[in-house]
Amino acid sequence: MAASNGVDANGDEALMMKRILATHKHLDVNKFDPNPLLHAINDVIQHAKGIPVEGNASGPEGHLRYNLQHLPYEAIKSVSCEFSCKHSGASTTSEVAIRVFQSLGNYSWEAKAVITLAAFAANYGSYVSISKLYGNNDLFSKSTAFLQLSPYLLKQTPLKLQPEALKVVEAILDLAKYIIEIKSFQSQYVQHKMFASIFAVHENDLAKAVYMSIQTTVACASILMNTVALGNEYTPSPVEAEELLNFEMQLKVIHSTLISEMKSWKEYIG
Repeated sequence: MAASNGVDANGDEALMMKRILATHKHLDVNKFDPNPLLHAINDVIQHAKGIPVEGNASGPEGHLRYNLQHLPYEAIKSVSCEFSCKHSGASTTSEVAIRVFQSLGNYSWEAKAVITLAAFAANYGSYVSISKLYGNNDLFSKSTAFLQLSPYLLKQTPLKLQPEALKVVEAILDLAKYIIEIKSFQSQYVQHKMFASIFAVHENDLAKAVYMSIQTTVACASILMNTVALGNEYTPSPVEAEELLNFEMQLKVIHSTLISEMKSWKEYIG
């Protein structure tokens, strides 16, 4: 499995950023409310940590949380396919991330990050649900699990990710939430030319944040697929562990940079 150390893995961050920005189609952006996806992603992550998810999805609140209108299901499926390509070992996390950007060219920056993380959460939730079926007495359920999961995982169900991987997934979610907060803040002032020009200067930082979010999600998806194939006892290889640690550090640095920029914007506007 080839590893990558982030945006500057090939020693040419400028070239990588140029490739990322070239995939973004400013004039044809698909917009949707990302909050229902964020709620669902958060629920899956909390379940992965062993924290009970409270609430009733069939009640009024559930209807609001899981509004099925205008959600990018086809885009989520497309990103899931890219995760499979990474697991095949034919691509680095950087290469897969660029392909994800290309497939999500019509979506806003914040949407790209949320859709990619939603694809990871969907895969995780699906495998956990299937792994639980094997413990049922119903033959249909046991056969379904048997056909889709490895014998290593069936002996240790339900599926669980290692804590270090879940920690990184949480960092991705936190960054995605803040990216959405930034875009929401900018939308209030984007019609003002002076403010719009200030935001434009920092667009590369936002693009880099989304890139790191997506690349890190790709790495976590690879670990998920290895866990599905090899069982809950699977632990990241030294290369994967180093890559995860590096990604986590970069996510924190980028998050801090965005927080600083938001603070400066608010002070200037205020």
